[in-house]
Amino acid sequence: MRTVPGTRLVLPEPLIAWVLVVVGAVGLVVGTLCAMRVRRSVNAEGGWIESLFRSGSSTLGILLHDYDEPDKALMAAGLILRPVLGAVMLWGIAGVAWR
Repeated sequence: MRTVPGTRLVLPEPLIAWVLVVVGAVGLVVGTLCAMRVRRSVNAEGGWIESLFRSGSSTLGILLHDYDEPDKALMAAGLILRPVLGAVMLWGIAGVAWR
């Protein structure tokens, strides 16, 4: 770890930063695929008319109330961890960019 001079900002070393960028990017892709699967599952069972009325509801709300597949916990983990992994990826990008 290294500190930016004159600040309290701590950034990872470049090798660790690249690992964080890759892990964050993979996590974002997996979380997005989870969101797409939840949306597709709910839209497939209701038809296109019902999907028009559901367009305003959040994916997490749909997951908690309407999604009945056995992988519900995995889908929730993917959706909840997506913002955290996005922050990890941004921290890694800052570590790569700062020299």
